[in-house]
Amino acid sequence: ADFGLEEVYPNPFNAAVVVPFRVPQQVVASRDVILRVYNLLGQPVRTLALGSQPPGRHLARWDGRDETGATVSSGIYFVRLEASGMAMTRKLLYLR
Repeated sequence: ADFGLEEVYPNPFNAAVVVPFRVPQQVVASRDVILRVYNLLGQPVRTLALGSQPPGRHLARWDGRDETGATVSSGIYFVRLEASGMAMTRKLLYLR
């Protein structure tokens, strides 16, 4: 599988969003996969995946909550996948 962050669904969302991503074999050895949600200011909101991931396609889920479990406000957020010097970002629209 190639490295990549697929289209999130549903988008916009109000309960939860599914974030499909792909990890190739060469990234797994580096153990540095990070999948994180950021707000418009670029501040981290929630980490969805961190560390080594097996190769292939994965599904992460974000329920509109931050690291403390508090519900975030409606608005635009970004989900970013980083690994081995590669990065990809997708925009999310959260409507409560």
